[in-house]
Amino acid sequence: MTRNLKTDNELTEREIKAARMLAEGEKTLDQIAKEIGVGRATLYEWRQREDFHALVSDLTQATVDRAREVLQAHAQEAAEKLVKMMKGKKSTASLRAAEQILNRTGLAAPAESVIVQQQAQAVLPDDYGAYLAWKAKQEGGAEQ
Repeated sequence: MTRNLKTDNELTEREIKAARMLAEGEKTLDQIAKEIGVGRATLYEWRQREDFHALVSDLTQATVDRAREVLQAHAQEAAEKLVKMMKGKKSTASLRAAEQILNRTGLAAPAESVIVQQQAQAVLPDDYGAYLAWKAKQEGGAEQ
């Protein structure tokens, strides 16, 4: 038996609500099915349909786009935090958060910088100045 595909306009309110919940990614399939009042099997069938799958994909992409906009809005703040932290106090958690924002907005440093930073954390995680001195010593020793 061949199923006719529905258009977005023909999706029921339940299907649209389920698609939104799936796109949000915060609930399990069982929780979604229970909340919208259908069985898990029905939800599974909806997920197999092209029209439903397309709606979930579109809603997921819209969520990702909104999240990216929020992160991009904070990229300058993250960059400023990195500079401040590089010059001063120890705060690994804040540094990692700032790096994540830059990474996720595509504004992160080139891979070589990440490798240097990882080496710094492995040697002296909270003292970048000491790391630079160590690195210079290592490079000087390699040339001799």
